[in-house]
Amino acid sequence: MRAKFVILAIFFISHQLYNQIKIESITLGSDFIYGVRGINYVTKASGFGFWGDLKFGVGSSNWKIVFVSGYEDMKLEPSDSMTIERWNWDYWRIWYRSHIKSLIADSNYAVKLNPEQRLYVLPVKFQVGRDFDFGRLKFLVGVGAGFLFYERAFWLNETWWKKFPNLPEGETYVFQYSFKNNAPSKKGTILNFGVKIDASYKITKIASLVFGFEFEHYPSVNKIKKVEFGKITLGEIGESYKNFVLRDVLKFRFGFSFNY
Repeated sequence: MRAKFVILAIFFISHQLYNQIKIESITLGSDFIYGVRGINYVTKASGFGFWGDLKFGVGSSNWKIVFVSGYEDMKLEPSDSMTIERWNWDYWRIWYRSHIKSLIADSNYAVKLNPEQRLYVLPVKFQVGRDFDFGRLKFLVGVGAGFLFYERAFWLNETWWKKFPNLPEGETYVFQYSFKNNAPSKKGTILNFGVKIDASYKITKIASLVFGFEFEHYPSVNKIKKVEFGKITLGEIGESYKNFVLRDVLKFRFGFSFNY
């Protein structure tokens, strides 16, 4: 009897929420991302992203529910010889490092190694906020939480020179070639929390210009081994925390909103 009552209560609440929550707008935009605080020797992070959000109104109130996703690409610094050593790249550590040293001991070889490190992020977030209406201008102040699925990539841009002296013509020929040497990526999932302030200026009846900023924090969860949601398991959360290397970021947002 109790189970039937709970099911009926859930159905009733869901039905009421469905009648109260209506889609208001779809927004597409881009943002500039600046890393405020990093860990594990990362001192600077910056890049760009693309995002979209779906905003719902709750009844006749000014409270809003927003679902957000997108894609972000950030360059991480430093990217230097020490970054190679810290990456724990077996190919470099066991064989390639000593191979390069033995080659350049020969005066006929020369090499330039330019390391590069990037962070690719796919956020999925849920936000709750309140609209403040000033005619054609609106402000949305909100808080949110979600997951970030990321890939941290590292590679060497290598340029090699090989000298061929004492050719039959008595000349010296230098052959140059370049390639990108990719290390295994570090991937994972991490939690995030954030606050944002968006302003939207109504251009036409259905379109608005949106601009604002968002502050995100990625909390320390290195003591959690895994998180399970039924059949979905986010394993090695602690390892994901360590490899993500950012703790706080600031985003400057710009986009266009299409109103229903």
